[in-house]
Amino acid sequence: MQDETGEYGLMDETVSVEGARTGGPGREILLPSLGIIWHPDASRIGAVAPLMFGRATEASVSRNAPQFRKRGVSEEPLADRRISRSEVMIKRVSPREFSITPPDSKMKVLVNGQAITAPVTISLDALGDDIIITLAGTIVLSLFLSPAEAAPAPPEGRLLGVSGAMQAIWRAISRVAPTHLPVLIRGETGTGKELVAQALHLASDRAAENLVSINMATLSKELGAADLFGATKGAFTGAVRDRVGFFETADASTIFLDEIGDTPADLQAMLLRVLETGEFRRVGETRLRYTGARVLAATDRPLGADTFSQPLLRRLESMVVEMPPLRHRRVDIGILIKHFLDTGSFGAAPTDFTEHMTAMVLHDWPGNVRELRNAVQQMSVGQVPQFNTPEMGPTGVPQMGPKSSGVPKAKPSYRAPASVTEAEMLAALDATDWRIKEAAEHLNVSRTALYGLMEKSNSVRTLEDISDADIRATMEAHPGDIGAWARALKVPHGVLERHTKKMMFD
Repeated sequence: MQDETGEYGLMDETVSVEGARTGGPGREILLPSLGIIWHPDASRIGAVAPLMFGRATEASVSRNAPQFRKRGVSEEPLADRRISRSEVMIKRVSPREFSITPPDSKMKVLVNGQAITAPVTISLDALGDDIIITLAGTIVLSLFLSPAEAAPAPPEGRLLGVSGAMQAIWRAISRVAPTHLPVLIRGETGTGKELVAQALHLASDRAAENLVSINMATLSKELGAADLFGATKGAFTGAVRDRVGFFETADASTIFLDEIGDTPADLQAMLLRVLETGEFRRVGETRLRYTGARVLAATDRPLGADTFSQPLLRRLESMVVEMPPLRHRRVDIGILIKHFLDTGSFGAAPTDFTEHMTAMVLHDWPGNVRELRNAVQQMSVGQVPQFNTPEMGPTGVPQMGPKSSGVPKAKPSYRAPASVTEAEMLAALDATDWRIKEAAEHLNVSRTALYGLMEKSNSVRTLEDISDADIRATMEAHPGDIGAWARALKVPHGVLERHTKKMMFD
């Protein structure tokens, strides 16, 4: 029972963190919890059990306890016959450090990938924010810090997870979405910044309108102003008609400027004016126009004064949402894998994910959720990527491996192109927005080999196969999203990007 001293008598040890940076209060109480990353019953993945230490110093895990709960599902223990009835004991040593004792049984227990036969003391900091416990090679759990009060999930349910980091994002979205202020979304590549932009839009009063997305890296220095703000007929060579820009299109909606750090310098001054006043001019026009578009922007790198306008940065930073890397939310990996398997069009003979789950959870995922999705695709057609897992010492601190002998590692050989199925090739192209270099790396074939496979496929189209009317219809259905155009039309990203820029001014 909770007493007047606070959370189960441990108020002086309560762990709090700052939520996503939104300019408002973001501190919340976090409780040690166990989350099910992987379970033979897939419906159990994502269930969480708070560990109520209270005045007792230990909590236990076994076949019959604790009770794990999940939204819309009744509370249940692990309830798998391979899990011992004897208890794994977990003792809280400090706010972020725990002692784990194996059971008095033959069940094999791994902690951060290492088998234990005696008590070990582990810090959450060893792997970021999780301690990974594998029971009987079958069930994978995360010991992590979970908010005492669950945050409301954002619209559409595409930002998946139960981690404290993701719940901080959900709370940030609920606070930020109702405003009309600009938002800067920060995060490493592949973390899902565009999903945050979509969630912010869908949770706002502009949700009835289409979100307008632009990748700023695709804008040319010469024509970028026309792309963003429009142009009049005759404004420059090739401008044969009046053209509406993205800001005008998004007047009553939200505009998402992805990779904002790649914005050409001349355009940065124009963006600052729009953010400050809402005013802009079409290229070649003296008339002043106004847009009511709300601006969201995203970046995966620091925006330094040497390359980016600091006044513009300060305007964009009215509110900031920080997307966590996957290595700081490992408890969510099973949820994401299940989502990809449930929604993807993968091969008919998937790999046994249980066998590789501990290695997958311990991998650092430098490419984040995008890399995880690609790995799931590969494994679903029987190819298992190499997962780099840290070696853990007795206290859970990552250990350095043996020093290199100085002999360079052999360069991995490419796959035989004949081993790549058409379905696998198309899945890789879709996963990389039809970027040839990335798709070839994903398939482990050379670009030349990939081009050869594409030429043999009846599903891959050339520009000669597609009318400009079809291309324009696709562009209107997915404003500013070249990746979506490429996936829909089944044309390489670079080819389509060059052709659509030419179309705009023909």
